[in-house]
Amino acid sequence: MLLWIHSMPRKIIIVDRIKSDQAFQVRAAFWLTPPASPRPMGPPTASIVTTLLPGEQGAINNGTVVERVFTSGFFAEGTAESAVQASLVSKYNEFQAAIDAELEGHASIGASWNGTTWS
Repeated sequence: MLLWIHSMPRKIIIVDRIKSDQAFQVRAAFWLTPPASPRPMGPPTASIVTTLLPGEQGAINNGTVVERVFTSGFFAEGTAESAVQASLVSKYNEFQAAIDAELEGHASIGASWNGTTWS
């Protein structure tokens, strides 16, 4: 019997925990989805994620994933992991909304008018 396991694409990857006295910060990679057809956001760059799964660097290079690095504010030592995760999800959603707004105006780049219709 074959068991097919479909994993969801990763969106938030915690890459570092930075300790400071009685507190810590978390550094994460946010893998955002561009709202329009995929296009590279610049020259290919290496991801800060060192545990890339097959195809993930290619997705960053071809623009189907936009990587943004985020360092959190300070959390007190002993902060519940669920609170840290909820904070990261909230910040991820802010970043996604910002990239949606940023790219919205670029959706028509490359469109042309032939005197009758747009294509």
